[in-house]
Amino acid sequence: MKLLIIEDDMNVAEITGHLVGRFSKGTCDMVSDSYEALNAFYEKSYDYLIVDQNLPGLKGLQVLKQLDKAIDLDPLLSDQARFVEKMPVIFMSGSEIKVPAGYQLKHFTIQDFVSKSSLSTGLARNLAS
Repeated sequence: MKLLIIEDDMNVAEITGHLVGRFSKGTCDMVSDSYEALNAFYEKSYDYLIVDQNLPGLKGLQVLKQLDKAIDLDPLLSDQARFVEKMPVIFMSGSEIKVPAGYQLKHFTIQDFVSKSSLSTGLARNLAS
């Protein structure tokens, strides 16, 4: 399993990557903002996303919305077989995450919301193989 961690605090990203390795056989790439995330999608294929909701600039939900639109609009992304099924996403945050009612994404499914204070438990719950 190949995961992309979108987290602006590299210490938290490193801890998250370590926990992913502990609870799954997955490997991780880490980026710190939405633009790096989009570039990462052009370069590699991913099976899973872990997204910080409170990124500077675009928030986590906005990053997903941006990626969702890019997949539909860009032939380099949309033609790839990796988007046959929705990609699972774990949101993490130090505060409460509020998702607007009826929020839908075409290429991603929000699997869980994890508090950074219980990151280990949340990742174990979702990634344990």
